[in-house]
Amino acid sequence: MQWVGGASLQDWAGKATGRADTGYTSDIALLHHEHATPMYIFPPESMSDAYTAFFSNLSSNWNNTYILDASTRREGSNQFPSGHRFRNFGSIAAAWIFSSGDVLRKLFPFFSYGKIKLSEGVTGNNEPGARALQNDLPASPLPRFQPIPGPDTALLGTGWEKTYKTELSLDLGFLKDRILFHASFYRHRSDNLLQLGPWVAPAVLENSGYELSLSASLADKHSFAWDIAFNWSIPRNKLLSFPRLNASMYADQLIVGQSINVLKGYVYTGVDRQSGLYSFADLNHDGQITPADQKVVGHFDVTGFGGINNTIRWKQFQLQVLIDARIATGVNYMTDVFYTNTPGSLDGGLISNVPKAFLDHWRHPGDVATYQKVTAAPDAAVDLALQRYLNSSALLANTSFVRLRKLSLGYSVPPSMARAMHVRSLVFYVDGQNLLALSPYKADAEIQSLDTMPNMRTIETGVRMGF
Repeated sequence: MQWVGGASLQDWAGKATGRADTGYTSDIALLHHEHATPMYIFPPESMSDAYTAFFSNLSSNWNNTYILDASTRREGSNQFPSGHRFRNFGSIAAAWIFSSGDVLRKLFPFFSYGKIKLSEGVTGNNEPGARALQNDLPASPLPRFQPIPGPDTALLGTGWEKTYKTELSLDLGFLKDRILFHASFYRHRSDNLLQLGPWVAPAVLENSGYELSLSASLADKHSFAWDIAFNWSIPRNKLLSFPRLNASMYADQLIVGQSINVLKGYVYTGVDRQSGLYSFADLNHDGQITPADQKVVGHFDVTGFGGINNTIRWKQFQLQVLIDARIATGVNYMTDVFYTNTPGSLDGGLISNVPKAFLDHWRHPGDVATYQKVTAAPDAAVDLALQRYLNSSALLANTSFVRLRKLSLGYSVPPSMARAMHVRSLVFYVDGQNLLALSPYKADAEIQSLDTMPNMRTIETGVRMGF
């Protein structure tokens, strides 16, 4: 049995200010404010961050079979008003190494290790989402969060965000641990959220999922070795509660019981062959498209991700291949184009270029096209159809992919030859990054935007020397 206790005291203070000037005559003059005319000078703002924590940990290991670990913490932060600055947190974990006896090993000689672990705990978050709520800070002209109307508005975000964590895991080893398997389930519930995206809210959010991993040493000889590792995660998230959600500005964006990445909008049915406009399903059958025809059409969620890594060594050569994959629903890559550069429009500052794919737009009655017609003059029907398009299932896209993330080949000079050259090690290598990607998505499935540089394919060759 072992006990550890301690404390942590942190204090930080600073000031920040800003100004905007005009009339600089050169880039060099930018460093000298006296050469310009002031436009705005913001008064200094004092900032402070004081944090205090007292903690203790008790751990026990009985016969390397039963393990118990308990921790407690009392933390304080000046990020909150008086009366809400200190909170207690803690965790407890228990593990059973059921392979420590001889019974399993006799029944299953290939079995070498087994452990089950269960843990429960609560942690806190005092990130500066609560700074705007401090009474001693000067008012800021920028809104930090959207208050929710109601009698408890003054209490929003005034306490620690708490995350309750539950985890259950299983570890197995086979063939003297040459094969290792890990599986776990986790559930994290956060309440009194300080930051739910750009706003503060007393919402309760649950993140849960499964994680699997498998590693194996397929060969381990002097001249040949092969190691392989695989992992896969299945994440989920759900908004469990959001008091007075319907009275907030997020009533149309969030739904209790759904993922926080939910999309509520129109059901897109393609380009109408006669009118050339984007069309949508009339769900209530009243003969017109109105907000009453909106429903949950999907979620912008990653439903699975992982990868496989192979490392093969033969004599002085080593080959590494890393492949990763993702199953996800993301954003239509044309979304940014339609938001910032509506095709067919003419306005100051708009970029004129559009992807070649937009050539598949409607031109004549009867056309089967991907995109609606473009106009040279203002057209209310076209604009309305585009607005609905940007709030519909048309935004959803399959952004799943399999990517050859890394391919590396190296040659290590034998130690005797390296010493003769007065170096400890010498390796010649060629590394390739993002060499190949397979995806139904027409753009970079990870970036999901035409306004951002996609992942670049790179090839690097060089020499690594150790002395």
